[in-house]
Amino acid sequence: MALHFFPSLFPSASMGLCKCPKRKVTNQFCFEHRVNVCEHCMVQKHPKCVVQSYLLWLQDSDYSPDCGFCSTELASEVCVRLVCYRKLAKDPYHLRH
Repeated sequence: MALHFFPSLFPSASMGLCKCPKRKVTNQFCFEHRVNVCEHCMVQKHPKCVVQSYLLWLQDSDYSPDCGFCSTELASEVCVRLVCYRKLAKDPYHLRH
């Protein structure tokens, strides 16, 4: 008999523990450093990192460190993180013209 794993039935399976002193349980994952991050760490320690859910990491660990609109490397730009955790260059090329 084969056993199947269904993450939606086990929500804690997608959760991890942030390594900061707050030790918060989180489902957010830094794709660049491969660690779980709480909201505090996302803002303070990973402001330019690609952060998405751990389940997305499990499904596809590929990521782009570039702006989705102007393709500028976000590590070298001032960035804005949206509520959905996506990052954009603060002044992307398409907004300048």
